Amino acid sequence: MIRKAVFPHRKSNPISTAKLYEVVNSQSASPVSATEFDSLLTAVVQRNLVPGLSFDGFELFLIEEHAMWKAELNHEDKIKVGRKAASLIQNGMSIFIDAGSTTREIVQIICKRIEARSLMKIAVATPSVNHADLVSGCCVRMGFDDEFSAIRLFIPGGQVRPGTQAVIPLPTDQCQLSKIAEYLGGFDLGIVGANGVHAEHGFTTHENSEALNKIDILRTSKSKVIVCDSSKIGIALEKKFADFQDDVNLIVNADPDNRHFTELLDRYATKITLA
Repeated sequence: MIRKAVFPHRKSNPISTAKLYEVVNSQSASPVSATEFDSLLTAVVQRNLVPGLSFDGFELFLIEEHAMWKAELNHEDKIKVGRKAASLIQNGMSIFIDAGSTTREIVQIICKRIEARSLMKIAVATPSVNHADLVSGCCVRMGFDDEFSAIRLFIPGGQVRPGTQAVIPLPTDQCQLSKIAEYLGGFDLGIVGANGVHAEHGFTTHENSEALNKIDILRTSKSKVIVCDSSKIGIALEKKFADFQDDVNLIVNADPDNRHFTELLDRYATKITLA
């Protein structure tokens, strides 16, 4: 409950401990006393149960979502978005798939389709070591080798970020993704995850090297798709990597109770595909 309650809050809009206590009590089967809540929150912080959480004793916010727990949040919505995005992938395509918990759902569907022999002759590039492991495991189970494989897998070189399990380029070599794209003649489809989507601020992520990955993926792809679950709608982070005026399409689950979602749909309906 703490992870879910804190998730929409970043440095610009932290949540107070009093408000968090109110949210937790509203969702608990039985009331939690103030003393119990303080003990719970202390344990969460001291045991680092929500990596990426900032807490000064009065307010909390997320510095960055962490791979250890973010896949658990809004999982059913991520599955819907993943299925819709995966439906765009056809035989013979070259695809670049960004790191992230929503894009992981897409990779899992790709593997199921390959194992069912309904998808073949594709090339997949990804900066995610987790995604690459899923695809590689699929190839092993299918007994593929260099002579025959329904899928070619490409990963860029560089450093692995422990919090997201994404490969980021070394400062001395910022052209890894472009080199893969050049080798494949460009990507037919680029699928990028977003940490924040806002009607005014566009598609945003954190100020780090993964932002460069997203920009490069979109730049080298003929068809550009951005995916996220609706919890990211209304969040604006430090680094914009795309805008609604760009040639992009957003795939997101419907969330009529989210005012930011309804505003976005009113303004950019032609740019949005609902999962």
